Amino acid sequence: MPGPLRGGIRVPRDPEPGLGSPFEDLGLLPRVAFNLDCPMRALGSQGKQTLTWGMAFGCNVTGIMASRIIENKKVQLTAILTSPLIICSGGYGAGIALVIALFGDRALPVMLSLVLLSLGAASLATLILNKTIFRGEPGGFVLEMPPYRKPQWGQVAWRALVDRVAHTMWRAIEFAGPASLLIWLLGNLPPGAPFEQTPVGWLVRTLAPLGRPFGLTGEMLTALLFTLPAKEIVVPALAMTYGLQTNLVDSEQVLNYLPQLWTPLSSYTFVVFFMLYLPCLVTVWATWEETRSLKWTLMGLLVPLTTASAITFLVYQGGRLLGF
Repeated sequence: MPGPLRGGIRVPRDPEPGLGSPFEDLGLLPRVAFNLDCPMRALGSQGKQTLTWGMAFGCNVTGIMASRIIENKKVQLTAILTSPLIICSGGYGAGIALVIALFGDRALPVMLSLVLLSLGAASLATLILNKTIFRGEPGGFVLEMPPYRKPQWGQVAWRALVDRVAHTMWRAIEFAGPASLLIWLLGNLPPGAPFEQTPVGWLVRTLAPLGRPFGLTGEMLTALLFTLPAKEIVVPALAMTYGLQTNLVDSEQVLNYLPQLWTPLSSYTFVVFFMLYLPCLVTVWATWEETRSLKWTLMGLLVPLTTASAITFLVYQGGRLLGF
């Protein structure tokens, strides 16, 4: 039976071991929400939203589903709309490979800056949403505060291997494989045609003017369009959009080629936009499943796209002013 309320925190009388992440098993997750409630209230939200962001680092879909723990409807919608701005494991995997290839010894500070930029973007979007669409005081919440306890490491290992690794591998098979095949077909049809006359070549020319204010080429934007099914395929997508599919057949060769083509500024603007610009299609579906609203599903696309565009524009134009 749950114990009495103490200052909005419910203390369990006889808690059972947690069944979530290792942090939940340790009893840390509720304390994270409690300790971050004050800064989140400055953004017009509440501490439980930070838990959805924490889950979104593993997968944005999980972060969106975790919004169910938030009782206040406005805060729940804010969490759903801002979770795609958190860099997920799919973005990390491909992003780390790109950052290492493009920046070499400076990869660690660049990657840390992207993580901080992601959190800053989510915080900024939360503030703007709560100052415009979701005006009003954030609702209070009751938080169950379990005692500290030792996690069950067998369950932690099982969840890590089955729930996380297996899920990621299945996602790669289910989405990345078919998407890569489609991209290859678009870059090689009609058979024997020059690259400029393929559907990929047409997309590159069409999108090129849109990317100039952000320091993004048509090849970059087309590759980002192709990564919407799964961000893990960004490297083969770049190979196709640069017309390299006939002579660069593996990721290592592509990653060796890009630093010769991109400046440090264009490289950084690309990875910034790539990390933030749009959620994958599975995340879009999860937003629909949680909201059952076309309006909020479209907002789930508009919020990260607008935020990513604004930040990328400032990064690129600021870099140019500084002489990079």
